[in-house]
Amino acid sequence: TTPQRGLKGFLYADRGVWRPGDSIYLNFMLGDREKKLPPNYPIELEVFDARGQLYLKRASTTQLNNIYPLHFRTGSADVTGNWIARVHVGGVSFDKVLKVETIRPNRLKISLSANGNTVLKSTENQALRLLASWLHGAPAKSLKAKVEMQLLPAAVPFGGYSDVDFSDPTYVHNPEAVAVFDGSLDEDGKALVDVQLSPAGNAPPFMSAQFKTRVFEQGGEFSTDMYRIPFQPYATLAGVRIPKNKYQEKRIELDKKQRISFVSLNPDGKAAPGRTLNMGIYRTGDDWWYEVGDDNVSRFANADNLQPVLRAQVRTDAKGQAFYDVKLSAWGKYLVRICDEESGHCAGSFFYAGNNWDQEGQRDAEVMLAVTSDKDRYATGQQVKLSFPGSTRGRALISIENGSKVLQSSWMDTRAGTNLFSFKVTEAMTPTVYAHVTYIQAHQQLDNDLPIRMYGVIPISVENPATRLSPQIRMAGTLAPETSTTVEITEQSGREMAYTIAMVDEGLLDLTRHKTPAPWETFFAREALGVKTWDMYDMVLGAYTATMGRILGIGGDAASIVGPMPTAMRFKPVVIHLGPFILKKGQKATHTIKLPNYVGSVRTMVVAGDGMAYGHAEKTSKVKKPLMVLATVPRVLSPGESLSIPVNVFAMEPQVKQVSIRIRDKSGLVQFTGPSQQELKFSRPGDAMVNFEMQTPQRTGVIRLAITASSGKESATHDIEVQLRNPNPYLSTVYGKVIPVGKTWEQAYELPGASGTNTGILEISSVPPLDLDKHLKYLIEYPYGCLEQTISAGFPQLYVDKLTTLDED
Repeated sequence: TTPQRGLKGFLYADRGVWRPGDSIYLNFMLGDREKKLPPNYPIELEVFDARGQLYLKRASTTQLNNIYPLHFRTGSADVTGNWIARVHVGGVSFDKVLKVETIRPNRLKISLSANGNTVLKSTENQALRLLASWLHGAPAKSLKAKVEMQLLPAAVPFGGYSDVDFSDPTYVHNPEAVAVFDGSLDEDGKALVDVQLSPAGNAPPFMSAQFKTRVFEQGGEFSTDMYRIPFQPYATLAGVRIPKNKYQEKRIELDKKQRISFVSLNPDGKAAPGRTLNMGIYRTGDDWWYEVGDDNVSRFANADNLQPVLRAQVRTDAKGQAFYDVKLSAWGKYLVRICDEESGHCAGSFFYAGNNWDQEGQRDAEVMLAVTSDKDRYATGQQVKLSFPGSTRGRALISIENGSKVLQSSWMDTRAGTNLFSFKVTEAMTPTVYAHVTYIQAHQQLDNDLPIRMYGVIPISVENPATRLSPQIRMAGTLAPETSTTVEITEQSGREMAYTIAMVDEGLLDLTRHKTPAPWETFFAREALGVKTWDMYDMVLGAYTATMGRILGIGGDAASIVGPMPTAMRFKPVVIHLGPFILKKGQKATHTIKLPNYVGSVRTMVVAGDGMAYGHAEKTSKVKKPLMVLATVPRVLSPGESLSIPVNVFAMEPQVKQVSIRIRDKSGLVQFTGPSQQELKFSRPGDAMVNFEMQTPQRTGVIRLAITASSGKESATHDIEVQLRNPNPYLSTVYGKVIPVGKTWEQAYELPGASGTNTGILEISSVPPLDLDKHLKYLIEYPYGCLEQTISAGFPQLYVDKLTTLDED
C-alpha cells in the first residue's frame, strides 16, 4: 500500500455478497496518523452499480473516532454484478467491490481440508477430508455430495525474484474443472475425497487447486463451498533473468557478449544447486506477432516463425544460479527458453537485441550496493543495524524514508570492508521504512574501477504493539431463535475504542468465505517507498555513474411496462448491524440483540479502532432448539404448476417423540392436493422428512407458506414467501378505429394473459396516434449509459410538452 497524501482508508461491510433489495451496512475507517484533516471532516460516498452508472452520492460528517457509517439499501429490481463503493476524503479516494447477486444462504456447513497440509504436490495422491453438517450442528447424514477441482495459475508465492520469469510463454494453460467426487456422505456427514494431481505438461510454475463442493439436501436444495490450496506441480523450478537497460527494457547490445542468468529453485523459493538446465535461444519471425497476441507462441514453436539460434546446457552453482554469455549479431526479437528436463518445468522470456540506447547494460550489477539488516522485523524502540561494503576515502548518505517522506538522514565516513550504521526505530516508522544508502567514492581514487556513486535500499518492517487493539466478545455459544441474547464488549487492556457489531447468518458468510474485517492488516500492511530521489552525479566530469530509478521503484502491498408487481422476500437474511459506539477506557458495554425466527449458525463480528490503533474479534454461535423445521421450495413458481414441498424436521432432544407437522397458505393462492397435516415418530434424536403436495392457481402473486411443527411443549415454525410469476413474454392486443364526425364506436375486448397481470390503456387523439406511452418508456428505461446513448434518450424528452400536457410529476 502507499499512503495518499498521508491518508489511509478501510472500507468494510457485514458480509461479502448481497441480494437486490438488501441493506448494505458499509463502514469507512479513516487513517489520519499525521492529523492532516480537521475534526469531523466530511467524506463523500459514491456507489456505482454493475453497469457503471452512479447509484447514489452523498456526503457525511457523522463519525466516531474516524469510523463513518455509510449504510444504504438496494432495490429489489436493481442490476446484479459487481458494484463499486467509492469514498472521497481529503483529495484521495478509496474503493471497495460489492457483489450483488440473486443468491440464497447455505443451510449446511461444509468443510474440505487437506489433513493439515498447507500445500499439495503433484507427486502425491491426496485424500481430502469432507465434512458437512447442518448449520445448527446436526450431521448431514447420508446426503449426496459432488466435488469439482480446477487447477488455476497463481502468483509467485515468495519474494526476491521480481525480475525473474518462471512462466513458459510457448504454452497457454486452459484450466478445466474435473469431478473428483460424486457420492454420498456417511452417517456422520463425512467422506474421503481421493485426488490425483497430475496436470498436463507445461503447466504454470505456481498453481492453486480450487475445489467446488456441493452437498444436496434430500429436498433438492444444495449448499456450496469453495476451497483453495496452493499446488506445486514441479519438484524444482527454472527461471530466466534478462538484463534491463535504464528504460526497463529487456534489451542486449549487438556484437557484444552479455550475460543472461538463470535460477533453479525449490517450490518454497530455496536454491536448488547442481541442476542441469537445457537452454535454447530463438529469433522470432518478422511478422509473427501480427498473427497472435499476448506473446502466445505455442502454435509457432515448431514452425519457421521461431528460428533456433543456439542451444546449450548450463548447470546451477551452490546458490542455484547459472550464467550464459550470449553474443548476437542480428537485430530483432528473441526468445530464450530454459528447461529442467528432470522436473519437467520450462520457462522463457522475450528480449530485443540491438538499438541499445543504454550504455550501462554490462555494469548494472556493479552500481548496486548490497545493504543488509540484522533482522527482518523490528518493534518500536529497538535498534536497526545496517551493514554495507565500502572503501577508504568514501562517504555514505543514509536516508530513512517511508511511504510519504524522509524521516531522518545522516552522513558517515566509510572504511575499507564492512561498514556499520545503526538507528533507533520510532513510532513514525510503522509499518515500513526504507533505509536508502548512497555511497560516494573519492573522485580521483585508483583503488578500484567501481563507479563514483553506488546505491542500495532495503525495506524494514516495523510493528508497534500499541497499534493493536484487542476487542473481546462475551456471549452464549448456543442461542435460541426468537429470543434475546446479551453481547458484552470489552478491550483486553481496558483501552478506549470505537467499534461496530455485526451478527450475520453463517450461511451467507460461507458463500464467499467472508472473513471478519481486519483493519490492522490494511493500515499496517507493508508500504511502498513513496520518496523519489535524484542527484547530479551524472554531471561529474570523467566519472562513471548510473541512474537510480531502476532499483528505487520498490513496491509494497503485503496486504455487481406494467405497474409494480408484489415481490416475494424469498428469505429474510439474518443480518443485524449495530454501531458505531464508543467504549470508554476501562469500561464494558452490553448490547441486547433479538434473534428472528431462524435456526442455523451466526457469527458475531466486532471491528474496532481509535484512529491510531485497530483490531477485530469474532465469535460463532449455534442457533437451535429441541424441535426445528426447515422447508425447501423452488426459487419461483408459475401458474398451474403441481409440486411437492419437502420439509425437514429435526428432533434434537430425547423428549421429542411424536411430532405433528402442518402447512398453511396465508396468501390463499394455492390448493393442497394432499393432506396439510402429517405425523412423524422419533425413537431417538435425529431428522426426518415429509412432503406436502400442492398446486398453484392460474394467476400471479406472492405465495406465503407457514410450516408449523409441534411436540408437547416444543414447537417450531418456518415461513416462506415464493414469487408466483408468469414466465411468458408480455402480450399486447390493440384495437384501433378512426371515428368520423358525429359517429360512435363500441368495441368488445378481452384482456390477454393471466388474471392479475393485465392492464389496459385507452388513448384518444385528434391527430394520428403516436403511441407516445410506449416510446417514452423505451427511452426512459434504455439500459445503456454511454454519452451518445444518454443524449439520444434524454434529448427527445425535452420536447414532450409540445406533444402532450404534462403535470408537475
